[in-house]
Amino acid sequence: MLSLFFDPRRAPCLKVIDHISAGGGATCHVALLAQPEGALGEAHGKGPASPLVLAANYDDGSVAGVGATVDAKGRRTTAMARPLMLRAPGGEAGSKVVAERQASPHAHCCLPVVPQGHAEQHVLVADLGADSVTQYAPGAGGAQLRLVGSLAAPAGAGPRHLAAAPDGAHAYCVCELDNTVLVLRLHADRPPELKQRVALLAADGGAGAGAGGAAKRGKKAAGRTPPPASFASAIVASRDGRHVYAAVRGADLIVALQTAQGGARLAVVSRTPSGEAADLAGADETCWPAHTPRDIKLAGAREEVLLAANQDSHSIASFRRDADTGALTRLSIVESPSPCCLLPLAWPPPA
Repeated sequence: MLSLFFDPRRAPCLKVIDHISAGGGATCHVALLAQPEGALGEAHGKGPASPLVLAANYDDGSVAGVGATVDAKGRRTTAMARPLMLRAPGGEAGSKVVAERQASPHAHCCLPVVPQGHAEQHVLVADLGADSVTQYAPGAGGAQLRLVGSLAAPAGAGPRHLAAAPDGAHAYCVCELDNTVLVLRLHADRPPELKQRVALLAADGGAGAGAGGAAKRGKKAAGRTPPPASFASAIVASRDGRHVYAAVRGADLIVALQTAQGGARLAVVSRTPSGEAADLAGADETCWPAHTPRDIKLAGAREEVLLAANQDSHSIASFRRDADTGALTRLSIVESPSPCCLLPLAWPPPA
């Protein structure tokens, strides 16, 4: 279900406009796609088209799209009731490599991106269940999204989330099931091309050495607990194109990667704990089992801060980011009930 809200810049508070079916179950990600004239959602056939709200449905691997135009009073226009539905190109079967997670398609993220040298936005869809990254482009007359093609990810990788390089030449896909990042070369007329696959964790499954110092978890030594099962969660790319960051649950790490060759190559430069052991003790003597960084975002005018949402330790950690090296230095941590998604805002908001 998609819930639409009135723009807070035109009202004293958020106001529900409408609820629209997303067409599938377990909707897990939304994105906004700009549209050219003549596209879906155009108001009465005149003027620019409304943006398209895209929603990834985990249960059946579909992606739904509805227009997002409202009138001056915050009311939904009739043009919004023209839904677009993208079905998993591979049909109803997943890759089945990881049986309990890949029995069927599971769309997890949809990312609008403008391929380098082109003017129109395309859409990338990461499908955890089908081990694929699929690309769509505007159709004839902008009346639909047409399939460009799908990249088959390594078997059992589990593509989860996507980030794009600022020039649109590459995209980066974090894979939940094998804790890797895929570097994808983008084209306007053919599917993404896999250029590199980068492991996020050290060989022992933990942090190894990095900005956070020697590994505190996952070190193979007599009497030590083996590293927990780890599942990569989120990925962001800096606006200057120099660094990419990925979060890994279980290992509870934020991994910094440096770009090379115009974004076509990545190298791990540091692995920083998303929280410290002392942070797991709550004020009421509750002890949380892990931090579990589910989302990360860059914030600040120069993206000088990285924020991490630690779902299981009920906290948001902030880190100072070195724009030259990509290294992270912890600034603070604040309590937040089971944070799952972060959205940094400009403050004060625009007039």
